Amino acid sequence: MRFKILLFTLTFSLSGIAQIKYGSNNGKYLTIRGTKLYYEEYGKGIPLLLLHGGLGSITDFKKCLPNLSKKYKVIAFDAPGLGRSEFADSIMTYKLMADYYSKAIDLLKLDNTYVIGWSDGGNVALFLAKMRPDKIKKIAVSGATYKLEGTTKASLEEINKFSDTVWVS
Repeated sequence: MRFKILLFTLTFSLSGIAQIKYGSNNGKYLTIRGTKLYYEEYGKGIPLLLLHGGLGSITDFKKCLPNLSKKYKVIAFDAPGLGRSEFADSIMTYKLMADYYSKAIDLLKLDNTYVIGWSDGGNVALFLAKMRPDKIKKIAVSGATYKLEGTTKASLEEINKFSDTVWVS
């Protein structure tokens, strides 16, 4: 039930007026694999990780943060190489990004964590949930690539560049 309320809040807060300014909450850095990952925390309660889409940043969630942080301890990361995070020294894949967040969960000592991911962040959330069933309680994913029906050959070639999984073409 709580997670349904979370999804309802997320959906309707996207069009809300209240926003939180990016960088306004004294963001912090975690060093993972030699790369500084920027993150911001808001609110108290069950940990909720927000994973943005490709070429995005925490600012993509600015309209959601006020409502989500009323009930959850929201932890929003800038993915490696995006926003205020440093570039990694290796090519980013969904599986590797999930490993970054898995290590972040351990460093932050999080348990029973919820995750919301959209687009590339949704793909990463799926990997993360599979990697860490001991820590991830629930996920909500939007815009993730989970099946290939209707995918063009050119799109499959692009997907293969960003994934550890080779999709059949």
